[in-house]
Amino acid sequence: MCAGLNEKTKDFLKLGDARDYAYLNSSGCIKIDGMDDKEEFEDVEAALTNLGFGDDERTSMLKISAAVLHLGNVIFESIEGESGHVSKIADSSSNGLSIISSLLGVDVNDLKRVLIQRQITLRGETMSVELSKEKAEHGRDAFAKKIYGFLNIFLTYINWKYFKIIKIFIFL
Repeated sequence: MCAGLNEKTKDFLKLGDARDYAYLNSSGCIKIDGMDDKEEFEDVEAALTNLGFGDDERTSMLKISAAVLHLGNVIFESIEGESGHVSKIADSSSNGLSIISSLLGVDVNDLKRVLIQRQITLRGETMSVELSKEKAEHGRDAFAKKIYGFLNIFLTYINWKYFKIIKIFIFL
């Protein structure tokens, strides 16, 4: 995606080079010899078009994928809180949070809260619990995985629906 998008779309999604993203760069392998990422991305775009995905749907898929990449770069710090060491989102992640909230269409303060707190309901009473740095990092990664998983579920549903229609036409 980082290598295949045109500059206008990359700018819209606030994307840079693949090396800039923790989720892509963790293995240290960004480029595979003999593989043209731009060409591969163009093939995916063509396939989505051929399957009937409109501009809005493709843009939504790109926004979700870009949000996941940005989410992996959110950094947490450990600070002393009322209940011991708790997490705080690093000031260097403020711009990234704004980008993520814009891409996902959520309020930036709600996003912050979800990343550093958990809501617990006991006997009908709901309370917020501040997370440690480590738990916030695990929560961030689980959140990113869940968002990306929803995108895969959506694509699987469309794929199933599309091939079900083809199967009906074949047997008619």
